Amino acid sequence: MPFFNPNFSLSFLCFVTFFYYFLATSFIFIFLLYYLFFPLCFNPFPFIKPYIID
Repeated sequence: MPFFNPNFSLSFLCFVTFFYYFLATSFIFIFLLYYLFFPLCFNPFPFIKPYIID
């Protein structure tokens, strides 16, 4: 079992943590980029109003 090896477990845990951190930051970056630079495109979340149009 490779999970009983502490070096393998630590490296695997660091890889998973880094992977999910990178995934979350990239998702937030794309989300902010979409709502800052493409406000007139199709809104996939109609309950979020980035700009209030009179």
